[in-house]
Amino acid sequence: MSMKFYFKIDNYINQELRLKWVELEKNSYLNFFQSIEWIEYWNKIFIETKNVHYKPFYVSVYHNEALVLVLPLCIEIKKFNVKVLKFIGEPYNDICFPIIKKNYEFDFKNFNLCFEEFLKKNKNKFDLIYLKNLLNHNKFCENPLLQNKRIFKSDINYYIHLKDWQSYLNEIGSGKNNEVNKKIKNLKKEGELKYEFDNKSKKTEILSFIIHHKNKQFNLKKKRNIFYFQQNKKYIENLNKFEPAIFSYLSLNDEIISAHVGYLHNHNFYHIMPTHNIDYNKFSPGTLLLSNMIKSSCEEKEIKNFDFTIGSEIYKMKWSNNKNILYTYLYYTSLKGFIYNLFLKFKIKFIKKYLIRKK
Repeated sequence: MSMKFYFKIDNYINQELRLKWVELEKNSYLNFFQSIEWIEYWNKIFIETKNVHYKPFYVSVYHNEALVLVLPLCIEIKKFNVKVLKFIGEPYNDICFPIIKKNYEFDFKNFNLCFEEFLKKNKNKFDLIYLKNLLNHNKFCENPLLQNKRIFKSDINYYIHLKDWQSYLNEIGSGKNNEVNKKIKNLKKEGELKYEFDNKSKKTEILSFIIHHKNKQFNLKKKRNIFYFQQNKKYIENLNKFEPAIFSYLSLNDEIISAHVGYLHNHNFYHIMPTHNIDYNKFSPGTLLLSNMIKSSCEEKEIKNFDFTIGSEIYKMKWSNNKNILYTYLYYTSLKGFIYNLFLKFKIKFIKKYLIRKK
């Protein structure tokens, strides 16, 4: 086999890797959740706090001595010491795609042969390879990780390719906006209604509102509460210090009734964590805020896409005009990995059968 690709592993972001990574980002079609800015923020919460469950595993791929791809991975140590190789950033890395040099043309067959050999050489370091939420393409190139038989469809990514507000409404059906206008009219009878997109002054208040009401909703719906783990909660609490974070809210008589925190990066607005006060459910404050955020995004010239990221919730489908299928790469390298692989496949089938679109 002609080894044209060279794979290098780093267990932390040293100065050399960081310089090369930043330079590659300047010449790549970058997905936000694999940007060094986002990963370094995540690391401060999950890695630098001496979390023994995650070990960074950054893979740099060189072709003819030039860096052409970076895979920001980690090894997560699960129960029974099962070691799982995955993209770094869970549970907040909603979409995953390698960082690939712009205009680089892959020899997929040769890359996969080299990638297989790389995995074999390092199989003693992990029991399972579990790469989820993988985009098939980023509009400019295909995902080299998906050119094999170890993948399967696992989720969906809805998004809005933005245009002017009226054209967008004509496309999705103006009836949705009519419903929103009726709700707004009814709310205004209750007092002063205020909406802000990209608010700079209420960041801490918005984050406190989101955590409080998310906790309340998790408990009422008896859903798994991600904030049970303190690092998941801390990740949200510290977003007021993260430059790409965008804060929006809807208030009634100066009381926040719905709020959202997301990201703005490379002309994409990412819809991440919305919540609302359930005492106002009859007015649909979450829908009102969403509608206003989409309208604001349409009016912002620098925003080209409104991305709902992962999830097949009905409201995402109704408000979007585009979608991507997301894939999972799953492969075991040991007996423990094989058993955990069976568990994951059962879990994924259960979610797809019983939970998708019931959110």
